[in-house]
Amino acid sequence: MAELGEREVDRIVVGTRALEAAIDFVPRTLLREEGEREVAVAVEVEVGGVEAVEVVGEWDESDLLALFDTAVDSSDLDVAGWVCEPADRMALVAWREWEAGGPSEEEPEAGREELCPVPLDELGSVLDGRAWVRAAGDGGGDYVWRRARAEDLKPGVVMLLDARCGGYLADEGWSPESAEPVQPVVVGPEPPRYVCVVWVTLDQHLAETEEEARLLVEALVGGVGEMGGVGGMGGMSGAGEVGGVGGVDVPERYQEAVFLAARYHDLGKCHEVFQELLRAGGGDAPDGLLAKSKSPFSTGRSRRPHFRHELVSALMLAHGGHWHGESVDHQLVTYLAAAHHGMVRISATAYEDEALAILGVVDGDRTPAVTLSSGETFPAQELRTADFRPESGGLWSAQARALRDRADVGPFRLAFLEALVRVADWRSSARHDGPEAG
Repeated sequence: MAELGEREVDRIVVGTRALEAAIDFVPRTLLREEGEREVAVAVEVEVGGVEAVEVVGEWDESDLLALFDTAVDSSDLDVAGWVCEPADRMALVAWREWEAGGPSEEEPEAGREELCPVPLDELGSVLDGRAWVRAAGDGGGDYVWRRARAEDLKPGVVMLLDARCGGYLADEGWSPESAEPVQPVVVGPEPPRYVCVVWVTLDQHLAETEEEARLLVEALVGGVGEMGGVGGMGGMSGAGEVGGVGGVDVPERYQEAVFLAARYHDLGKCHEVFQELLRAGGGDAPDGLLAKSKSPFSTGRSRRPHFRHELVSALMLAHGGHWHGESVDHQLVTYLAAAHHGMVRISATAYEDEALAILGVVDGDRTPAVTLSSGETFPAQELRTADFRPESGGLWSAQARALRDRADVGPFRLAFLEALVRVADWRSSARHDGPEAG
């Protein structure tokens, strides 16, 4: 408060460690406590006709940029140190009963009404076979329930506990000393699961995703000034609501990158491994390249564990210079196409059980020629993963960091553009979703 100084205005100061707190306020100054780190908070709003910007503290830029990389097994993804003290780090647990002594493959995930926050440092006692978490199966396959291990104790982890072993009292909440069986919360029937109900060709999905990207940008664009930077970090100052009420000024060069990335984002699904996955369950699949399988004819299991089609998209774009002209920011387009699932961004890391592959892609793999309804043709290619391997030069990470740190882009603008492509992909996929049969 002393740093704010004396002002001839009324004010409300909200001090909180929760990222989402006070989001409905329109403050002139917002102070956030960020654990042991001091991070600048810049709020640029219009209050009573006066634009005000207040910056308190200093950026810990290296920490911020470290959080930008969401590579597999990255140790930088835990944001708990930014938003809470060690004593406040919690897991979320629910209690269930099982005749077989543990959850089956069909066990539903915990609902919000079941969850109880529990300090992480008090959960060690249940790691003796009484706790389960949902995690990727062996080889990175479908998610399954398995017994919780010490390395699972991370902030926000959701666990199921055996109700027969106690640990909860209705009038106290978490009670690790209690051996009284817990009465599980009765959960209502699961809402119908929405799945793809038709076969969707690759060209159709790419065209529809580009269309959704154009509709999304049209809805977002308003009469606000250029997206500005905060502290040299490439932030945004003109965010508004979707629907044309206020808006974001997305310069044309970024719009074009988003549209092209949406058009090309799933090119990598042309790979034979992904096409086999879509057709693995049989059915009446049409001829040609597919983007989505009609339920229930895809098993969701690939013959190559960890296979990521967006890595193939990145390789096809990075080594296919015919598709862009001088006016296209081809590195930005390639990055946005690669990043649309969050697995291939600043880096792409091979799993421990991948001797020759990286995210399921092997040097020498070939992609077929792909012709789009836009008239563009991507010739057949032989894929090389050297750009993603540090021991081979690792050009991808260097180029992605340069893009992230470019004065005209920056991490916040880049993340915003990523979100546009991702949301366009969601919306185009939703066009063909419906309740699961039965």
